[in-house]
Amino acid sequence: MTIGGIAAANRTFDGTRNANLTGTPTVVGKESGDDVSVGGTPSATFDSANTGSGKTVSVTGYSLTGADANNYELVSQPVLTANITANSISSGSISFTAPTSLVFDGDPKVYAASATGVSGFTYSYEGRNGTLYGPTGDAPSDAGDYTVTATSTDANNPGSGTQDFTIQKATQTITFGPLPTLAAGAPGLVLGATSSSGLPVSYASSDSSVATVSNGVVTIVGSGSTTITASQTGDANYAAATSVAQTLTVQTVWDAWAESYNLTGANRTHAADPDGDGFSNAHEFAFGTNPNVPNYKLFEMAESGGELVVTFLWRVAVADASYDIRKSTDLTAPFANGTGMTIYGASDQSGLPSFDYERVSVRLPITGERGFIRMEATVLTYPSP
Repeated sequence: MTIGGIAAANRTFDGTRNANLTGTPTVVGKESGDDVSVGGTPSATFDSANTGSGKTVSVTGYSLTGADANNYELVSQPVLTANITANSISSGSISFTAPTSLVFDGDPKVYAASATGVSGFTYSYEGRNGTLYGPTGDAPSDAGDYTVTATSTDANNPGSGTQDFTIQKATQTITFGPLPTLAAGAPGLVLGATSSSGLPVSYASSDSSVATVSNGVVTIVGSGSTTITASQTGDANYAAATSVAQTLTVQTVWDAWAESYNLTGANRTHAADPDGDGFSNAHEFAFGTNPNVPNYKLFEMAESGGELVVTFLWRVAVADASYDIRKSTDLTAPFANGTGMTIYGASDQSGLPSFDYERVSVRLPITGERGFIRMEATVLTYPSP
């Protein structure tokens, strides 16, 4: 005897092997008039929990009951078939876990998706709102607007969901320290501002009559003060930095010279003679000697090859500074202008007091009667304080 009258119901995947039965069970093969019916508590089970068509459903738990049941034997439990269809998941049922940070730092911003019962996902990233990227499985790292699509890899739970996200630009700072006080005519100053992003810093001078800046190098134009501003405008991944300004003070050559020797008050004037050697500050300034240390000569003279070689220091970076050697046959005759004499750069340039001095020499022929020479220096630009 067997059981008939029942069927296994098709259902949607739920991760279990449970099956549902429909219909009314009846006995098949009993003799007419016998009291035999179906009893027991049946249980139906699919051969696996996975989706599929025509899947085997095994039934257990049926028994025979009735006055004549002992005269019969239940040969087998029913074996049925039914379908398990996929449980399609909706986009809203997929949750996304964002990366720890959504600020540009060079690292890919990887999202993770999850949904109940889903074993895994594949991911595709694509730019949006003008951001050009993908679609690709590689997570983006650059700042911009993106969409990640997570697609279930579980055949039993197919479906996909999306999540929009934005990687923000990183902030950056500029490091730009105080600037030294410079003298008019000083050589170019290389600026050393840096940005935390490593992007190049640009500069601007507020007063081009004092200094200009090109390619990170300050060129001194005149005395005074100007503000040097360091800026970094940012790029695709970095926001603009807050600009940093420093004041650049450019002294007159005279003030820079006087300050370098700590000359103050009355000792700072052109006519002052702090060291009492008979040479005023104007002399010491023009010929590169120390106003605080007595020095009783401003130039050197030596005979060489029938010529008198006069060697002295002169300032090479001072506007309106002029030097002249004059000569006279005696101390009462006028000293004639020595214009036309050639000034040579000396081979020895060691021991110069600062950048704007040069050691030079003049060669005078030793001929005729005895004479006298006088060195004159005129500095017009910088009046005494």
